[in-house]
Amino acid sequence: MFNDRIVSAYLYVITKHGYPPPAKDTRIYLEEMKALGFQSVELDGIREEHLGEMYDLRNEVAAWKSELDPQIPIFCIVLPGLSSPVESERSENFVLFERGCEVAETLGAKGVLDNAPLPPYRFPDDIPIVRHCDEDVLRAAVVPDNLEWGTYWDALVDTYRQACDIAASRNLTYQMHPRPWRSVIHH
Repeated sequence: MFNDRIVSAYLYVITKHGYPPPAKDTRIYLEEMKALGFQSVELDGIREEHLGEMYDLRNEVAAWKSELDPQIPIFCIVLPGLSSPVESERSENFVLFERGCEVAETLGAKGVLDNAPLPPYRFPDDIPIVRHCDEDVLRAAVVPDNLEWGTYWDALVDTYRQACDIAASRNLTYQMHPRPWRSVIHH
């Protein structure tokens, strides 16, 4: 068994089962990570559909957690729409973020994690991006000419301030995972 401070990242599950992996198979993922010797694991809610499924399964996942006995210190909430320049999209994502925080609380997590926000890049030919990890795709992205950066930045800072408040209201920490090509906010 690994020390409980060593956490199996959800990237293990994603790598093995696809992006996003079927939420209904979360028990299988918990069993696999336990079989590998992990006492602590990370789970994710990825975008609206997957996060909604995790929300619907939150009590079952909590029961599996109780039975299999892993710690789930972090629940990662992946909502790129939180950094949208469109206010209505950010608002819709706040509802989802609150659900993600409820999942985290139900699972006994200490905090929620999100990828640092991706600026509102425009991609060539409006290609759909599922994961923003392809360096060549990111190099081809541009910030739209009509983006008013100051207004966008103020809204972004306010959005993440609200996210911190929502997490704190459930006694969760809010953490941002910095990655290349992302915006980093500090206060």
